[in-house]
Amino acid sequence: MSCFAGTAFPHTITQAPLAAPRSGYGDKTFGAQTTFAALHSKERRRLILADNNEVAISDVITTLENVVLSSLIWLPDDNTADPSAGRRIQGINSFPEVEGNFTMYEILL
Repeated sequence: MSCFAGTAFPHTITQAPLAAPRSGYGDKTFGAQTTFAALHSKERRRLILADNNEVAISDVITTLENVVLSSLIWLPDDNTADPSAGRRIQGINSFPEVEGNFTMYEILL
């Protein structure tokens, strides 16, 4: 599997999961950053949310990492020291492998 991941997922993505709903100042607080292997592509898509609002998708990340929807994501060239450079996830799709050996995830930004 590691050989497959190395060739199919050439990019390193950084994530920080939501640690607590709000700080004392009303800001969201995030946990420690971690990285994972992924394939990042620029794509233009339209996503209709459950409340019928429409959002534009410009980046898609494909990975084997199960990422939480509330996490912040930094793409390979983003400044990971700057929390405002982190991107919010708009949606996550999962695609189980036919034999059930693994699941691929598509993260929409």
